[in-house]
Amino acid sequence: MDWPIVARVDAAGTEVRRQVPDRFLGLPTSDFERSIALDTGFASAHLGLSMAYGSIGDEGRSFAAGEHALANRERLPFLERSFLVASRAYVRQDFESAIRAYNDLVDRFPENISALNNLALAHRDARQFSVAESLFRRAMRADTTIANFVFGLHSTQVMQGKFADAAATLDTLRRRFPNHPVYLTEALQDAASQQDWPRAEETARKQIAEVGADTLQLVDPYEALAQIAMARGRLADSERLWETHARVSRAAGVMSRHLFGVLQRGYLVLRYRNDAVRAVAFVDSALRVTPLDSLLPGDRRYDEVARFYLAAGQPARVGPLLADAVVNDSALHRTLLSERYWTRGLSALTSGRVTAAIDTLRLAADLHVCPSCVLPELGRAYERAGRLREASDAYQRYLITPWMWRYEPDAVELGWTLWRLADVSERLGETDRARSAWSQLLTLWNGADPAMLATIDAARGRLRKLDTR
Repeated sequence: MDWPIVARVDAAGTEVRRQVPDRFLGLPTSDFERSIALDTGFASAHLGLSMAYGSIGDEGRSFAAGEHALANRERLPFLERSFLVASRAYVRQDFESAIRAYNDLVDRFPENISALNNLALAHRDARQFSVAESLFRRAMRADTTIANFVFGLHSTQVMQGKFADAAATLDTLRRRFPNHPVYLTEALQDAASQQDWPRAEETARKQIAEVGADTLQLVDPYEALAQIAMARGRLADSERLWETHARVSRAAGVMSRHLFGVLQRGYLVLRYRNDAVRAVAFVDSALRVTPLDSLLPGDRRYDEVARFYLAAGQPARVGPLLADAVVNDSALHRTLLSERYWTRGLSALTSGRVTAAIDTLRLAADLHVCPSCVLPELGRAYERAGRLREASDAYQRYLITPWMWRYEPDAVELGWTLWRLADVSERLGETDRARSAWSQLLTLWNGADPAMLATIDAARGRLRKLDTR
């Protein structure tokens, strides 16, 4: 994992760089929070706190702190005001504006490695991976003591599928920063990007053992373990892990991640247990306990909740959620086009408007920061249109596109995308691809729960038929 770096100027006019938030390292209350307690209008501290929360996926508190910084921006010196403008564009996923703002900073302050790091991140999240890689290398040449640059380099290598280079970079991290608290998170994501689930699980369990009782640091590994178990069909294990994730995420106050876990567990019941009624009842129950409008605006995940209800056959629930999403985005001064296109595309598919669904889902797939996450929905839309070649290509792209957080979409989609690819390949007469997909599916679900047995037997039967041709 890698972070934006906060540029802050102390009382003597010296730039102070912050990389990993104190709370994430298990230290006492952060400098930022103490500063804000003394001066609630301290824009610099709010800006630093916003980036710190953002670095650990605490979106609600990150946005809230950013709004305080924005309200007090006139108290910021030029450098920090520029960082604020750029960082607000970045969190809105307006990467073009973020890149332009950070480029202006780098042009004016070519030795400012904070701006260089953040520029690299903006290019990475805009899927301009080779540019991001070169910028991280430039930052590493400027300062070899900052682990964040090496984390960033590793992530861009992974996203390009340069796994041998990424492994060498991980070795560099281990040698240069042997006790860095984030090394195991990066190693976990390295394994997940290659769908090396045994190595990913081993790394996550090691991380849990090292973290101890720090609930904030436990959120990531329990989330990963729950999703890996889910992808592999170990449903009882996954549900137990999701229960633990619910406890630690709520205890840590990371409500966006808490809600994410609720939705993923809903998908487990929906997809793997094939029980839409119970899945909807579970998510409804969680939202009654913690209504979306009781959360901080950055935590509300309206589009993801809407997509869950669409998948569960509840399209009437979607209109009010999308209306609330638009209002919420306005309050946050953002428009998450990729999320909105994804939701509207799935809504069109659910209502039978297949051509509109394809067009909208293609836009979502092109814009989304995750290069693979929308592809299963796009493949299903192509199937509904009878465009089997394009469906096969979309499914195959999903399976081979690197993503550091693959356990997130794979928990819901991996097995079923393999199934759809195998089925479509058979209909296209591509028996080798079909055989490979069925075999991968059976390997993935080897050791799955008894509840999966009928589905696994059906896949095994399809493979046997191919083998006897």
